[in-house]
Amino acid sequence: GRAPLPAGVRVYNPLVLPPTRELFRKANSALFAPRVAGMLRKDGLGPMPVVFAYLPTQTTLSLLDGLGPSLAVYDCVDNFYGLPSAPKDLAETEAALLSRCGLVLTTSRTLFEDKRRLHPNVLELHHGTSTAFFLPPRPAGPHRRLAYFGTLWRALDYAAVAALAQAGFAVELIGPAKEAPPPLPPSARLTGMLPHSDLPARLAGADALLLPYVDDEYNRGVIPAKTYECLATGRPVLASPLPALRAVPELSDALIFAKTPGEWVEKARALDSTEDAASVGKRLALARAHSEEKSFELLRRAVDSALPSPR
Repeated sequence: GRAPLPAGVRVYNPLVLPPTRELFRKANSALFAPRVAGMLRKDGLGPMPVVFAYLPTQTTLSLLDGLGPSLAVYDCVDNFYGLPSAPKDLAETEAALLSRCGLVLTTSRTLFEDKRRLHPNVLELHHGTSTAFFLPPRPAGPHRRLAYFGTLWRALDYAAVAALAQAGFAVELIGPAKEAPPPLPPSARLTGMLPHSDLPARLAGADALLLPYVDDEYNRGVIPAKTYECLATGRPVLASPLPALRAVPELSDALIFAKTPGEWVEKARALDSTEDAASVGKRLALARAHSEEKSFELLRRAVDSALPSPR
């Protein structure tokens, strides 16, 4: 609620219980989910709406029961099976959600491969970038200032960040700390959360951007939402070789992969001699091909095709 909302967008923060216990699920199904559906209808939601669902939980299923959508879309943005606290019946509730949806969206190639075995209509749709992230070229000089932006939590490869800082690079970590990071060298700075609109101006001061992630089951399904925003800056992007990133040839060609802390330092030091105009052009072209407008057009067409006719 801190940022102003775009026109036509409303956010609700309804009362529901976490779907972790059978008693909570029954209360949600019998009381809280119907109350949410009634609140939405009272506020103008028409009959047979299009509903986008993100979490494969019993609460989502109860909400769908109350809303009676003409089309339900499962927007799968995470490999929930890799979470340390994944529900024991996750496969069962996800199967129930898939059976109710006419379209499944996935944000990575690995999630696409997982879900297309379970549903006939799956689309791989990466997060796009706005024009604000296309920055002026960086000034000539060594690549000493490195930046990461996003949530700080256990999914990040802090060993890589520490190695870069110890090697003399100035590393800025921009974003909220979901979990406190481990102790880092002084040249690694935590600068906290910024409004998304302020990010491009901050990134203009960076010489290269970082996508450092640990190699685990959760990250197997991840193409970071910021990937094309990073590429749009024109700066070189050093990244962990996540399976989802490596599975897309264009991304593999545009990103600079590093796995061990030593490799991160080696690749960062090599930027002064390996960076050229062709590399910058390749990154910019890939970002333009994944603009927010183009991503939204793919989404709109997929929804139109999946809607029952007549609606």
